[in-house]
Amino acid sequence: MKLYEINQAIEAAIDMETGEIINPDLLADLQMERREKLANIALLAKNKAAEVKVLKEEEQSFKRRRMAAESTLQWCKETLERELAGETLRDDKQRFTVSYRNSKAVNLIDAKLIPEEFRKPVTESMLINKAAILDALKAGETVPGAEMIERKSIQIR
Repeated sequence: MKLYEINQAIEAAIDMETGEIINPDLLADLQMERREKLANIALLAKNKAAEVKVLKEEEQSFKRRRMAAESTLQWCKETLERELAGETLRDDKQRFTVSYRNSKAVNLIDAKLIPEEFRKPVTESMLINKAAILDALKAGETVPGAEMIERKSIQIR
């Protein structure tokens, strides 16, 4: 039985006009089933919180490994570029070839001089400093267009 079905059955077990319990045994069973269902949901939430923690740690570990690999790759490229000075290098066993390809990139000398047609629009949310607004609201100031709200978050340990 789903939680909402249990809640509906509990309501059906009570006469809403008089408040009288129609079937006390059924009501007790439904309340126990509801309590068990909620306990299972709490345990699921606890397990998912632990899983999220482990995944975040793995994500950070992979990020560190990726950054180390990228750093080593950059070092290898810089060393080869410096030592080969534009020459092509091929392995006799055909395991690798180091060569060069021409490409083009833009170097901005003065960004202020770039015409508007080459600029990207910035969204409004990126221009608003929410942390500064929150500090002002906490200090008792009024900020037009903003309000401070309080939230309750559930902690499951």
